[in-house]
Amino acid sequence: MTPAPFARLVILLSDVSRSRRPAKGREPVVRRCPVFLSSAAPLNGIPNYSIYAAARGAANSLALTLAKELASHNIQVNALGFNFIESPDYFPASLLDDPKSRDKILGNIPLRHLGKPEEAAAIVAFLAGPGSDFITGQLIPVAGGWATVR
Repeated sequence: MTPAPFARLVILLSDVSRSRRPAKGREPVVRRCPVFLSSAAPLNGIPNYSIYAAARGAANSLALTLAKELASHNIQVNALGFNFIESPDYFPASLLDDPKSRDKILGNIPLRHLGKPEEAAAIVAFLAGPGSDFITGQLIPVAGGWATVR
């Protein structure tokens, strides 16, 4: 099992910003909102992946710490912990077409299906949009319940 490309840490710092409508007579407030795309592995653990889980745990902690350090500068920092998102690299058709393999994979996910990349993208878009003005320092698992249901 190799980590999927989307599971690698990516920090979206490139102009993920938005302007809020200013109060009368004031300049627009530009907000920066980096989103760490990480993994849910440190939240539940994966046998034989201790180094991977530790590295992703460090990235998740970095996001939460940066959120505290940068909040006074009007910068929101959040992290998304992915697992079980559809990807031909991580879940090739040959694996999912085999009923026994598919059942084993889906049996690990409380929602019993893989997440769609569009669902993951929608969460990133939300965190970069105006509806998340009061959200910072959050690690949001996107793993069909795998990270939180034991």
